[in-house]
Order: sequence, then structure tokens, then C-alpha cells
Amino acid sequence: MDVRQVIGENIRRRRIALGLTQERLAAQIGVEQSYLSGIEYGRRNPTAVTIWHIALALKVKPGSLFEPPKADSKPTNKGAGRPRKPL
Repeated sequence: MDVRQVIGENIRRRRIALGLTQERLAAQIGVEQSYLSGIEYGRRNPTAVTIWHIALALKVKPGSLFEPPKADSKPTNKGAGRPRKPL
């Protein structure tokens, strides 16, 4: 797993565990929701400063965001977030 995916997955898991939306977390750290989404999905390469601010907002040590998920942990709900409009 790419380090960007590890970081993103850890951010997503912690954010959801805290009951935060992407919009709320993004506002707390001063970035756009779309940028945070890109981080969570491993498409963005966040700076050390951004990781620091995310860790503070999530109340974790920055280094913990680099730890690979444990094998026994449940996968996140990739569809979580904004409800989609019916077709």
C-alpha cells in the first residue's frame, strides 16, 4: 500500500470515528473539502504542515497517521459522506 493511501485511510477512519464530516474537518484545518477528499483517497501528497494540522484536529500524534492499518481492522465505508441524489 502506498504511503499516501495509508495516511488517507488513517485520516478517514479517525474522522469517521470522531463523527466529523469532510467539510467540518477541512474547515478546521483550513483547506477545501475536495483537497481533504483527495488526501483521504490517496490522490494528494499532503505536506508535513498539513499532516500536523490534521493530526491536531483528529487528536492523534502525526506519526500515527503513517502506521499501516491492522489486518483485523474493518475497512471504511468508501461510500460514506454526502448522500447522492437518486437517478
